[in-house]
Amino acid sequence: YNQKTSSISEYGFFCCNDLNNVNCYNIKNIEKNAFERCRNLKTVVLYNTVETVGENVFKSCPNTTIYCEVSEKPDGWNDNWNPDNCNVVWGFSPIKTWKVSDSSNTSVVAKLYADVRKDGKYSLIISGNGDIGDGYPYETYGKDITFLVISEGVTSIGMNAFSGCTSLQFICYAFRCFFNYFIKIRTLRVKHNSFTGTFGF
Repeated sequence: YNQKTSSISEYGFFCCNDLNNVNCYNIKNIEKNAFERCRNLKTVVLYNTVETVGENVFKSCPNTTIYCEVSEKPDGWNDNWNPDNCNVVWGFSPIKTWKVSDSSNTSVVAKLYADVRKDGKYSLIISGNGDIGDGYPYETYGKDITFLVISEGVTSIGMNAFSGCTSLQFICYAFRCFFNYFIKIRTLRVKHNSFTGTFGF
């Protein structure tokens, strides 16, 4: 899904048996039966941006665990959103949060979550508007960060910002997604050594 997309449509992934893991960052609405019969779906992460979840979204998903950032079902979620009682983990909150922008006029925040796909690994989600500053505030966790999302509002990445993230496997910028390599995008300024030590560098 493109970052400007905020909804998953009715039957959007119906009977998609190649689907294993879903990360619903930036999604606000999940319409009815969106993941019905995704029999190999193992993990789904629903962040607190998800306002509505329709009926039977996870019907016939026998192997799925759903991680929800909210602590309980919001009013906007249909009472029958999880009809087969898939395992649900409520209160899936960030382990740590950093402000990573240099300027007081910008607000860019990095949130570290457990990577639900792999024990002992982490996902890093960076959101806001402005620049990621030089340096590396997540040093303690860097070698175990496997999944990185950078939102569209981020305009540049500082020197050595991710130089210690030696286990990165997946980078998503403005929901253009890259596996095992990083493509420089014209709208994003990447300074020297930003990804030193990660794959392909």
